[in-house]
Amino acid sequence: MSKLIDFFNRVSGAGAPTMGFLSRKAAAPIKKLALIAVTGVPAEPCPKADAVLVRPGEAKLTAAALKEIAAKLGDAPWGVTGGGDKAPKGSDFVVVPVTGLTAAVPQDEDTGKLIEVDSSMDDGLLRAVNDLPVDAAIVADALEDSGPLTWHRLMIFAHVRHLITKPLVVPVAADISDADIKSLWNAGADGIMVAADAARLAALANSIAALPPRELPKKNTSDALLPRASSSTGAVTEVEPEEPDEDDDWE
Repeated sequence: MSKLIDFFNRVSGAGAPTMGFLSRKAAAPIKKLALIAVTGVPAEPCPKADAVLVRPGEAKLTAAALKEIAAKLGDAPWGVTGGGDKAPKGSDFVVVPVTGLTAAVPQDEDTGKLIEVDSSMDDGLLRAVNDLPVDAAIVADALEDSGPLTWHRLMIFAHVRHLITKPLVVPVAADISDADIKSLWNAGADGIMVAADAARLAALANSIAALPPRELPKKNTSDALLPRASSSTGAVTEVEPEEPDEDDDWE
């Protein structure tokens, strides 16, 4: 399985306290939000990133270029945009646009598949992502180079989050604030994707590590105020309409 997708799966299944006799110190710290660094070719080392997305642009991913990428990125899982009918050797995932060809996506289960979507898409199309053979989605038009997070943009992301149940990644600007990272985390983001230098990536990694547990939405308690059926079976008893009194008829 893709290391990046495995990261998403472990995080989504985390949060419940460990039962048994294991001490708290024995439990490994749980990372919360995936930090995906974006780089070009040649790739730059990203030691604090959980994964690296390589955007080749006009450059060709030759065998020599791929070898250099793997050498510079070390053990960090990395992927490429566009992909192909065969994932580049050593890559962990591919990012594909919605306009890409389905046949051009690797068919093996070891390569993670992330699809780029726009928040402006029809709700039905966004829901359809849940039925596609992809592992996660990137909300491509969310926050990248858009300045500070506004309530409107947060509402848009939350709307997409309600429609797509797969892990969601949000592209963000390098100067995103800690407060905005926390807001995205609480809104349900599973990862942020950013083009930044090593120093800024380290600062973002520290911000993510300091995130508190995700604030869960409050449950709607209005159902508790509804009247309950008195019958133990909950069945509704039909009442026959009363016959009109003959004395009330007009003579």
